[in-house]
Amino acid sequence: MSEAGTADAIAFDCDGTIADTESLSEIAWSETLSARGLVWSAADFQVLVGRPFAVNWEHFSARGELGDVETFRGELRARFRALFDERLEVHDDAVSAMRIAHAQGSAIAVVSSSTRDHIDRVLDRAGVMPLVQHVVASGDTALHKPAPDPYLAACAGLGVDPRRTVGVEDTTTGARSSRAAGLWTVAVRRAHAVPELHDHADLVVDRLRIEDLVLPEDRRERALSTRH
Repeated sequence: MSEAGTADAIAFDCDGTIADTESLSEIAWSETLSARGLVWSAADFQVLVGRPFAVNWEHFSARGELGDVETFRGELRARFRALFDERLEVHDDAVSAMRIAHAQGSAIAVVSSSTRDHIDRVLDRAGVMPLVQHVVASGDTALHKPAPDPYLAACAGLGVDPRRTVGVEDTTTGARSSRAAGLWTVAVRRAHAVPELHDHADLVVDRLRIEDLVLPEDRRERALSTRH
């Protein structure tokens, strides 16, 4: 059981929230597209950050010829994994908050639009794999972020009430998903953050602290009152 004042569960986004994979993804996409005569722009990044591969593929397929999808994805994955091994930076604020929340009794989930094997690599590199009780990955729900389905699936998998759960995100796409599912939504402002992040989160912080993951008292009371 979680300590008084803490959430029953914390659901963390993976990419950008736990580790800086977004900048590596941007490089990999840019280079793979460039080999086909297409340019990845900052505007593309803002539209596609936090979205699954299929959405990105559809976006750029409308702009030019990308060739065979499996060949493209294979090249993209190989470049990303090389960058991952060489340059990945783990966000120590998220890792620290995750460890403390787990020690205080909150269940931990990871909710991502990435593949499960990618999530596992990030969690392994961050050293938090043993803390995570449930993972929702690409393909686990019919609809991806910004739909609420991934976060609802995480809460169902943990057996917790979304209203007693905190979602931690770093993009508007993810924050919209968490908030739509009924979670108290905390957004961490990373390097790629946009001003609109404030419109989709209950709290926006520059650096994540365990204090940021505490549910407001009125929200805890409302959630508890509906149990009886």
